Amino acid sequence: MNLIKGIIPLVFIVFFNPGFCFAQERKEQVYELEPIVITPNLTETFSNLSSHNVNIIKITPRQNNGKDLPEVLKNISVLDVQTRGPFTIQSDIQMRGGNFEQTDILLDGINVNDPQTGHFNMDIPVMLEDIDSIIIASGAAPAVLGSSRPGGAVHIITRPPEPGVFTIKSCFGSYEFKSNYLSSSYKVGEFMFRNSAFLDSCAGYRHNTDFENFGFSQSGQAQTGWGMLDFSLRHLSKDFGANGFYSEFYPNQAEQTQTTFSYLGLKAEVGDLYINPKIYIRRHKDRFMLDEANPGFFENFHTNYTTGARVDILGDAAFGAYFTGLDAKEESIDSTNLGKHNRTHQNLYCRINPDLDKYIFATGLSFHFFEDYKNVILPDLGTGVWLTDTLKLRSSYSRSVRAPTFTELYYNSPANKGNQALLCEKSDNYEIGLDSEHDAFNWSITGFVREEKNIIDWVRADSSSIYNAMNCQDIKTKGAQVDLRIFSKVPGGGLVQFKQLNFGYTYLERDKAGNNLISKYVFDYLQHKFTLGTEYALFSQMLLKLNLMYLERVNNPGDFVLDSALSKSCKFCTVFLKIDNIFNHAYSEKAGIPLPGRWLSAGVQINW
Repeated sequence: MNLIKGIIPLVFIVFFNPGFCFAQERKEQVYELEPIVITPNLTETFSNLSSHNVNIIKITPRQNNGKDLPEVLKNISVLDVQTRGPFTIQSDIQMRGGNFEQTDILLDGINVNDPQTGHFNMDIPVMLEDIDSIIIASGAAPAVLGSSRPGGAVHIITRPPEPGVFTIKSCFGSYEFKSNYLSSSYKVGEFMFRNSAFLDSCAGYRHNTDFENFGFSQSGQAQTGWGMLDFSLRHLSKDFGANGFYSEFYPNQAEQTQTTFSYLGLKAEVGDLYINPKIYIRRHKDRFMLDEANPGFFENFHTNYTTGARVDILGDAAFGAYFTGLDAKEESIDSTNLGKHNRTHQNLYCRINPDLDKYIFATGLSFHFFEDYKNVILPDLGTGVWLTDTLKLRSSYSRSVRAPTFTELYYNSPANKGNQALLCEKSDNYEIGLDSEHDAFNWSITGFVREEKNIIDWVRADSSSIYNAMNCQDIKTKGAQVDLRIFSKVPGGGLVQFKQLNFGYTYLERDKAGNNLISKYVFDYLQHKFTLGTEYALFSQMLLKLNLMYLERVNNPGDFVLDSALSKSCKFCTVFLKIDNIFNHAYSEKAGIPLPGRWLSAGVQINW
């Protein structure tokens, strides 16, 4: 109640006081960045020529209104974001009915999936303010960046350094939530740097859901005689209560994780080729307690490393554009529960997009060389045609593969047991769709089918048994996806002005053949999801955003959730008020883990 009493005067003073603004209109400063950017160029080419469904989200720094990365992803209908706690505590990203292990997560072109468990895939050491764009490629595309998991890929591209930019952001909200962020960009000689740091904390919205997150990053670029040198060092620490996260029988679970990620790369132009070699390392540390009040009962310590080198090459030839790359890495783990293990994996991929005027015929192959499993070759084929200047018909076929994680192989606890005899998952993926692009709107319709073999799931015979990891299901997934975006071209003015509308709907259906065991993950999916987001300019000074979601899990009733954000930007400052779950609806995205009700937050961001 004290929070509400404090926010109401703030709303009237800030949002409805014209004198608060330093300027009624603000001209955005434009920075000219280096032209040699391999990954974004590849992504743009893939989006324009691809026979897959692709969404690109641009992040506007002064309009994110306290959002975090999982919240942004929730507004995409094809993504099933299963959060166990708010503000990046832990979120599982699922696409097209695949489980959280079946989605590729990439950061600046590098796969950052955790080899221990997919529950840590979203332990990404980057704040939303440091993200430039997010590319969501639905379905497997093994010949593009080696994204070979069946659900698809979420590719995060970070914001480059911008000369002379300083940002400070502070936010407070319900349940003693506090968030502070600081970022600065500067130049030293030929080097451009961007440094960022943040600290989030909360007392928790129910028993044992308190948390504290801390992170920092430094990224930089420098023009050299060989090309643009590019490097990054990022770290994220989390300490949180994990009430019911992994077992419903233990409400006092707790976890502490640390993620460090670093890479060094070069973006070079050699004749008609763009070449982007990189070396990288990712370390993840995890301390898990099944009962925080009695750590000695069951406590795990895990540390895993992923070290690798990759090179991507993009070029043009007489027949059209082509792309090829090689990613070689080693994964290792040292764990009190899983033991010590390491394995290697090399992935060679290539794709050709011939220049056929209005026709699309893309062919690609991905070669996977596993140390512990049979080597595989994955085809990636796509066809399409521009029926008109604005309408594209497309279709594709691809094959995907996924090796088991260390947890699936070796984990042993009172509630879950791994299986060292697991085989790789495999699937065949089919897709057909229509895309239309216009000045004031665009839309897309996609139908897809995925046939999976040897799918890995945690299963049990009855509710009194423990879960065991098994290759237990052959599954066929069918679905459809619809996306629509409408945006205004009318100049500003008036009390209320429509800015844009985003609508998405995804339907899924899964059939299984085989046993009747109780599934923990594979059959916990959204059968219906639609999202509706709108933006309005109020009084030519404020921006109002409304986001409505409908979530209906298979064999469960549906949930409507409405979020809102109101912001006012001035020359150097943005003030915002945010209300999540406006109607205080009780719901969960993961069975047995209720999410917060109505959540108020407010803050200010200063840029100069």
